[in-house]
Amino acid sequence: MPAVLAATLAAAAPAAAMESQADFMFEMLGAMTCEPPPREFDLAEYRQMVYDNPDLPLTRGTMEGGMSSNLAGGTAYGDDGRGSYMVGMQGILLDHSDDVTALCVILAHIGQKAVGPASGVIFGEENIEASSDGDFLGVFKLVKTDERDHSRTYATGTVSGGSLTLDELERDVVAGSLVLEGSYMPVGTKSVMPLSVSVAIPRAENVLEPVWTLERK
Repeated sequence: MPAVLAATLAAAAPAAAMESQADFMFEMLGAMTCEPPPREFDLAEYRQMVYDNPDLPLTRGTMEGGMSSNLAGGTAYGDDGRGSYMVGMQGILLDHSDDVTALCVILAHIGQKAVGPASGVIFGEENIEASSDGDFLGVFKLVKTDERDHSRTYATGTVSGGSLTLDELERDVVAGSLVLEGSYMPVGTKSVMPLSVSVAIPRAENVLEPVWTLERK
């Protein structure tokens, strides 16, 4: 790859090339970054709450493709105070399945960020060499909860494009919109399903750590 991205932790750890961006990013941020609710979670009750309360500060949108569903959940935002930041989104699919499925997305800013609102194109691992400073590296997966209340990956994802716009309101608090295009492959199969996601992000007050600076080496 002509342009190799390296991730530097906010604690100034040595940069290390990412061979698997998705694995690296989800593992470094920890299991809670993509942790679906426990099995006793009442999806029907949650769905009704989302529909009955349109003013709740939830990330809301739609997912189309291999699975079509509205989704609603939360967004976390991290800022290292030096121009680097990350955004994590977890949306629970509001379809009529008995299984609780969550879409988890992590977006990492490439290069330093100027003060104020931000917008950029989202790139996946396969086409990251075409990105520029100000764009985003994006990864995603779909997870479910197993019989022991453990999170398990239902499908791995591949990002092919998209965009993120953030209106910065104050430190660690943002709002904006996300469009993500790609495909996913259910674990244990060779079936590749298309994916298209569009969501509106409300004020996000959860702090996401650590935060990386992604730079070309």
